[in-house]
Amino acid sequence: VLSDGFLNEQLADRAKTREQGDIIILPGRFATDAQLDAFEKAVQKLGNAKLEAAASLGSAAFALTWMTEQPDIAQKNLMLFSSPSLARLAGFVPIPASLGYVLEKPENVTSNALDLASAKYLQTRDLVGEMLIITPDGEHINNYKRYIAAQTSMVGNNLGVLLYENGQTSDALEIFIQASAIDRNNMSALMNKATVVREGIRPEMTERFAKELNERIPSIVPNWGLAGNSGYVLKPEYFLEAGWVWAFSGIGATDTGTMARAVATIESEEVRNALARQLPASINIQIGGVQPLLGLLNTYPDEGATWDYYIKIANLLLVSGDAMRAGRAVDKAGTFPDADSKVVALSGADVLRRLGRHNEAAEMLLKAKTDENAADLLKKSALIYAELRDNEKLLDTVRNLSGLDPSNEWLKLMEKSVAAFAAEDIVTAKEFSDKAIEAGADAEFAFHHALWLDLLADDKIKGVEHADAALRLNALNTFANYIKATAFMRAKQYQEAERHFQLSISQNAPWFVVNDYAVLAAETGRFDLAEMLARNAIAAGGGSQASAWDTLGTALAGAGKKKEALEALQKAMTLPGADDPRIQLSFAELSLESGDRESAEKAIPVIDKGVELLSIAERERLGKLRRSLESGKP
Repeated sequence: VLSDGFLNEQLADRAKTREQGDIIILPGRFATDAQLDAFEKAVQKLGNAKLEAAASLGSAAFALTWMTEQPDIAQKNLMLFSSPSLARLAGFVPIPASLGYVLEKPENVTSNALDLASAKYLQTRDLVGEMLIITPDGEHINNYKRYIAAQTSMVGNNLGVLLYENGQTSDALEIFIQASAIDRNNMSALMNKATVVREGIRPEMTERFAKELNERIPSIVPNWGLAGNSGYVLKPEYFLEAGWVWAFSGIGATDTGTMARAVATIESEEVRNALARQLPASINIQIGGVQPLLGLLNTYPDEGATWDYYIKIANLLLVSGDAMRAGRAVDKAGTFPDADSKVVALSGADVLRRLGRHNEAAEMLLKAKTDENAADLLKKSALIYAELRDNEKLLDTVRNLSGLDPSNEWLKLMEKSVAAFAAEDIVTAKEFSDKAIEAGADAEFAFHHALWLDLLADDKIKGVEHADAALRLNALNTFANYIKATAFMRAKQYQEAERHFQLSISQNAPWFVVNDYAVLAAETGRFDLAEMLARNAIAAGGGSQASAWDTLGTALAGAGKKKEALEALQKAMTLPGADDPRIQLSFAELSLESGDRESAEKAIPVIDKGVELLSIAERERLGKLRRSLESGKP
């Protein structure tokens, strides 16, 4: 069963009651180890080693490979599920899996609490096959209806992409038409149905779809997150003539050669360069992207799976953000008798880091250490300790590295820097860290250490310089991409800033990175995106910080949700960092607007204590606030 994420053991039980018990449950994105075990054991029964490798890459890669490797069996057994069902149009019989409940808002429960609860229940839906919607009013019911329609439309669009890639073009067109009807804002479905018609299916619809495109697309803000919101685009090159370069964000299940040929058709060097910069970021953030997975399966060894092939699977899954499946692939690589223990340890440590299990990652590296691989594994261990800001263990590791290479000048300087940092002497630590970089430091841990000191010392020039050097070592460096994003944000270069935020977040960035991305989204007027990111930042660890709730308040206020915004800022007032004059200013403005003059007046003295931190625009807002308080008018 190829699903949109509802399916698991409980759905399997439901299937058995419908006499459909002998099925392979394709797990959703956030499957548990038990669900993945059941899936992989079921695939093993098919007796095809390539399908087992495909199963390691996820549901979509397995389904498409199954269609290719065993088409008769696959077409007989493969069911495509979405709800409301679009699969019936393609001749498949779906298994119904979801029920929806709507509850009115209980008394004395804030809207923010409800939104958090509903987000949790939407996740729980994947576990129980049911969806619980808690809503405070009719408008929220309509919002959730729009959300469900958008999700259904995206699932339908991607179903159409799979059918198109499988040669079922007429069925794909029917799906695209249905998906577009469910959500008129789904740009991908709109472009895809026009694409299929352009290629000769139902040509009588050409004029109608062309008119629809010309009417809809100009009102759409170009968005490189297209595939994450609407689904994949079959032939983005068809839309270059209209200047819709951002359609390349929605990369469908096509081979890399097709993509390369499409990009090669672009005459403008400037546009080609823009795509070259953006496409890697786009691929990284589209976690459901199947193209890279199929590309790897195209290189499946003739002699069968090998340990290094499973390491490639693990690395691709890790870049895609799927650490759980990546870890399972590393475990499989380690079962091969000829596996390289150093490579397996390095890959396994990367997975554990992504899962937040840093100490276990370091232990894994040290257990695999030998005289031959000591330097490489110690450098990776040093990076882990730098990320943890465990200066004592970092210092011990740097000393061990220096002992392996006594003549290495930058390691000696780094040792002095870490020792000073451990003693809380930031100035000395930064001095020696900068010298170590100048002396030729070439390890990621050295740059992570330097970037953190740049941040503490507010050295923006060195920060950008060190970030550029770190990105030359690793283009996906979380911290370096964050530093670059904030630099571009200060310069109001929002497109470049967003690209670096996306790269940073794709590597499981800490909450403050997500929060700052939300700030960027709010500054550029995308308040729905800002709200989503702010809530993610709160859920990821920012819930105990005033700045995260302030960002949520800004997003909600920008979207016109003033009541919820004030609730968020009231929460911020109870947390560390609430004395920040910028947060106090936002709180005072919303308080006064809601009629709470007393709270606004109390905020003024707090703002005055830190008024030098306010920007020119914020000082103008403060002046307007004072005048409103003096006049007695909001």
